[in-house]
Amino acid sequence: MTSTFRAFLFVVLTLIGIGSVFGFVTNQGGAYTISFDSQSAVVVNTNIETDFEVRVTNNLDTTQTIGLDHKNVSGWNIITNKDSVELNPGESEEVIFTMSANSNFDYSENVVSSDTIKIGKNEDYRGYFEFPVSITSNQDNVSIVFQVQVVAEEDLETSYEAKFSSNKLSPQSPLSFTVEALDIGSKHNVTITPILGNNQFEKISASFSNTNAYQIFSVPLNSTISPGNYEAKVVVREESKDGSAREWSSTQNVEVVPYSNIEVEESSHEGILIDSTRLLLTNRGNVDDTFIQSLNHSSFQNLFFTTTASFNETQSGVVLQTDVEKGERKAISYAYNYVGLYIIVLVLIFIVGYLYIRKTSNPFDVETKVYDVERTKHEGIKSLKIRIGFENLKIDKIESLKVVFRMPVYLRVQEESFLVTPPNHVYKGKTQYKLEWNFKNFEKNDSRILGFAMVNSKGILGDIRFGDLEFEVKVKGKVRKYYTSLPVVKG
Repeated sequence: MTSTFRAFLFVVLTLIGIGSVFGFVTNQGGAYTISFDSQSAVVVNTNIETDFEVRVTNNLDTTQTIGLDHKNVSGWNIITNKDSVELNPGESEEVIFTMSANSNFDYSENVVSSDTIKIGKNEDYRGYFEFPVSITSNQDNVSIVFQVQVVAEEDLETSYEAKFSSNKLSPQSPLSFTVEALDIGSKHNVTITPILGNNQFEKISASFSNTNAYQIFSVPLNSTISPGNYEAKVVVREESKDGSAREWSSTQNVEVVPYSNIEVEESSHEGILIDSTRLLLTNRGNVDDTFIQSLNHSSFQNLFFTTTASFNETQSGVVLQTDVEKGERKAISYAYNYVGLYIIVLVLIFIVGYLYIRKTSNPFDVETKVYDVERTKHEGIKSLKIRIGFENLKIDKIESLKVVFRMPVYLRVQEESFLVTPPNHVYKGKTQYKLEWNFKNFEKNDSRILGFAMVNSKGILGDIRFGDLEFEVKVKGKVRKYYTSLPVVKG
């Protein structure tokens, strides 16, 4: 008897399994369409409950009300979320029927004594039930029969089916797949191993049951997996309490496509002398890549630009460029180094300051005077006299003193006009004359007066400008020069 029932059950389960694979559509009269994925279900006697989903679509050009009515079945509670639907033209709506067994057959009574009854789960219960449903409207009438096969846990031959969700993979598009448990009752623990070519990913532990028979998984790809064609494989392994194990696997050819992604972490430091920027580059892609960045700055800033990367100059600045291998972390930096500019500025300030100090720290009290300037209307300045007086106010003893007076070449000195001391030397260049006086042992508070008359040999109408009066002082073997400006003679 048992073998006959098992053979019958196998045939029923086979037919139910075939029915569950294909979607059913019933269309009567054309007023509306009834569609559903399955008319049959297999449930385990430890949890006798299942759902059936029906989609109703209005095919008419007018609104119609469609009623859904089911017959009561002994031992079952039948619950529906809607008894009727009102649909506009072309509109669809889903109705769910929930079949849940009551205690009539998932529990059994065992009479222990006249006053004691023991009630417990009936783990050996098996049964087959049909649930007629009528779907009616003013235009049409459709009848559907749902079937539920109640089996024991030991009757189920649980299996697992894996399906891949995509065949284009990259670090941005992970390896995604689903695993569905078929003919499952109570909770089953499995281990799932995803494999891509020669790359085996970390194993995934998962639990399936009749209420959680379908799960989605995703495995990210790192940048070490190069682009190309691979065979993807998912292995589901279930171990029994006796130590034995069964495995199910699914394979599919997939392509890992090139993916470029260089992450940049930037840190900057602004200082008085140096403005620097550090870029930490991480290649998260699966191909070797090149990092390129444009920096806009002026041609003046370009004089002080430095970098550890290769770069090309452009009209608006520079373009940085460096190669980054897949998975590599590389740091590059660039800076505007103004140290050289500050050094140049400081040197110029020092030189200017030095010259200014040398010029303004003259130890002599110098007095210059231009007088007896003779002018004519058409020839301008014809002649003039100049007197220079100086006195040593600061230095105790000057070993030697040289005084140099410079004048334009168009002026000629009248030799008989020298006051007291004529120059020791007279030098003539292309643009100027230079008169030189030399004195020895010039003591503190010593003074001299130099004077002479000059004649304008060309009759220049403009102003006459003299070079600075130069004092060359030698003290304790060291020579220093000091300068005093002379007045401009207005023409």
